[in-house]
Amino acid sequence: PVDSVLAFLTPDELQGKIDPKRAAELARFLNADWAVLGDIDDLGMHRFRATVPLGGYRSYEGAVSANLILVNAIDGRPTGEVSAEGLEDSRRSGITNPASFVPLDKQYIFLHEIEWDSDEFRDSLVGQAMSIWASKAAAGVGEDIRPPPSLQVLEPKIIDIDGSVAYINIGLVEGIRSGDKYGVWDHGRQLQDPDTGAVLGQVPPRRVGVVQVEQIIADHLTQARIIEGLQTVKNGYVLRAE
Repeated sequence: PVDSVLAFLTPDELQGKIDPKRAAELARFLNADWAVLGDIDDLGMHRFRATVPLGGYRSYEGAVSANLILVNAIDGRPTGEVSAEGLEDSRRSGITNPASFVPLDKQYIFLHEIEWDSDEFRDSLVGQAMSIWASKAAAGVGEDIRPPPSLQVLEPKIIDIDGSVAYINIGLVEGIRSGDKYGVWDHGRQLQDPDTGAVLGQVPPRRVGVVQVEQIIADHLTQARIIEGLQTVKNGYVLRAE
């Protein structure tokens, strides 16, 4: 699916010139909740000092530094920024054997020829720095993109439907946010014996659709979009956090 987006990008966009509104449009095309934009400040390998024949030190460093911007797919609104850096160095001190640096010399000279995400790349200083950066970036993104809160109201439900727009009885008080998704469940139904009419039992509720928060209107009122189950979601059906 990600590759399919490339066909819609202009030459400038393929070079990374994408604004938040456009990023949100592409995220919706992929049925994603968020888009991530960013700038790479550093991605490479640095050499700090030449070999000293009988001692001293020589240092290579893999460095990755980038700033990410999180964009809500609903309205294209930037909702947070994450900056992270990953560094991995090979600094040695004391008397060293110049031959021990040959593999690092090759990395430094031929880094552009190493296949991205190959085992060779992952083992390189840049690959190790990338792993450090990715862990830090993921932790930062996780702080801004959280699952929707559990619903504390007695019966969170749909109270009105207008086409593909649903109004729900949760809002500011529950701490929900634009872009949050909730499953929609029916009430189940009773089954009766076709011959006697006796009630045999209650079928458990079924998940019949999904709504996504678009606009929080008041303490206990929110406008949402029905993104799954347009024909099966009905007034009074119950919401559950997913």
